[in-house]
Parts: sequence; C-alpha cells; structure tokens
Amino acid sequence: MPLLLLLLLTLPVSFSVHAGELDPIITQSSSEVTQQDFDARISRIPQKDRLPFLRDGGRVEMVLRKMMLDKRLADEARLAGFDKKPLVELRLQLAMETELADAWLDSVEASKVDVADFELMAKEYYQTHPQEFKQPASVDVAHILIAIENRSDAAALELANKVYSQLSEDSSHWDELVLEHSDDPGSKGNSGKYLGVVPGKMVKPFEIAAFALQQVGDISQPVKTIFGYHVIRLDAKNAAATIPFVDVKLKLIHQQRSMYTKKARTEYLSSINTADDLIIPDCAIEEMMARYFDDEGVQESWRDCLAKKGG
Repeated sequence: MPLLLLLLLTLPVSFSVHAGELDPIITQSSSEVTQQDFDARISRIPQKDRLPFLRDGGRVEMVLRKMMLDKRLADEARLAGFDKKPLVELRLQLAMETELADAWLDSVEASKVDVADFELMAKEYYQTHPQEFKQPASVDVAHILIAIENRSDAAALELANKVYSQLSEDSSHWDELVLEHSDDPGSKGNSGKYLGVVPGKMVKPFEIAAFALQQVGDISQPVKTIFGYHVIRLDAKNAAATIPFVDVKLKLIHQQRSMYTKKARTEYLSSINTADDLIIPDCAIEEMMARYFDDEGVQESWRDCLAKKGG
C-alpha cells in the first residue's frame, strides 16, 4: 500500500485531540505539512461536510498533495526573499484579510445556528404548507411492452394479442412472459412493475388504460403508445394521502437549516454594509486608472477631475 494512502487511514476525524498538532502529516524534502496545518485547511469546510470529506481518501490525498506543493513553492519564495517584496507583502496582507473575514463570518453564522431549533422549524413548515405533502391517488402496475422499433406495427400487435391471450388463460405466467417478450429495459428485471404511478407520469394512452382497470389482477388488452403495444396489469390502487412528517423530517430540517443559515448570513452582511455610508473620495477612481494606463484620454480625465476638485 502506498505510504500516503496508508497515512490517510490514520487521519483524525475531529479537532478535539491536541497532542502532536505540530507533528508532520506529510513531508517532502525539507518541507512539511503539519497536523495543525491540515486542521486549518479543513476548517474551511463546513462542519457538516468534514467527516464525509475525511473519509474520502482520494479527496484528502488530493488536498494534501496541493498543500505540499503550495508549501514547497512558498518555501522557495521565502528562500529567495520574494516574500519581502512590498507588493507581495500587500498581497499576503490581503489574503490574510480574506481568510480572517471568511473565518469570522463562519463563526457568526455558527453562533446563530447553534441556538436554532430546526426540528421545530421543520414541523411548523410541514403544518403550514400541507399541500406540498399531499400524495395524489396512484396505481401500482406492471406491463409487458411489445416495441414497434424493430418490428412492424402489425407484427407487434399480433404478438401483444398473443401475450394477452396467454395471460387471459393463465395469469401465473406473467413473470416468464415479461422476461421472454417485454422490450422495456427499465422494468424487465422487475417483473415489468411501476409503482406509485400518478397522473402525468406516463404517456396518456398508458395512463388512461392503467387507471381504468378496476380490480387488482385485472389485465388490459393491448394498448398502443408511441413505444409500441402494452399489456398492463393492475397490482394496487393507492388512495390520495398525506406524507407523514417522519418521512420528510430530515429533508425539511436540512431545508430549514439552509434557509436559516443563508438568512442569518445575509442579515449580518447587510448590517455591516449599511452601518456607515460607503465613501469614494473625489478623483480616486480617476487616479487609479491613471496609474495603470498611459492613455492620454485617461490622463486627461484625471487632470480634469483634479482641476474641478481644486476649484
């Protein structure tokens, strides 16, 4: 087993253990990425996504390799004194500002999420939006499709009538006739079954015939659609019902958490952005443009702005 993959099997799944934080998790030449470095990198990932990420050895290996490449390039840059260049120092400062801003925003968001009762929110949403959880009447059916793609219409109808006749005499042969004759790959391995068919799910002639069957076990005569001829069996009639809360609980909790988190972040950012007026000093944009472009029009625009400002 490759050393790196063997290493991945021992990765921590939380940040609660502090011993050995400065121990290397991966090294190359004189460069190393420590456990603490890795913790800092993984902290960028939302809490709920960390464990699945850490269990995905391929993704972890990819991150470690990228961290090591960045580390070696940074070590080379420092060795050359490149990190001391004024513009580079400013870029590093900007990168630190971005990381700090992101980390702070995550912290503010987490503090608001920690006090929220998402299960209660999910239940309230379920109770106030009943129409979203209504299940229409449906039927469970099975069918045998005799396709017209590779045979004539007449030949398909003749075979479909033969299948229907055999089933009319002895319906216990259904499964073997599905395997022998059905041209529907989507249901052939499941005795031709389609469960919970609701209006609008199937092509119209199929739907009309399926819902017209009255008793469980009834079999239709061949029904033509754009796909060919179908022999349809009714397996169950399902009355309209409401999906129980327990069946949608986890989905709704996730939905409410996502909505609440987005709202909390938006409201906090809005409070920051509207706390004070945003001020762009006179001629600041023109000055910036003039520093980058020697174009006479740009330079003239800056001079005009300065003249107006001075006047």
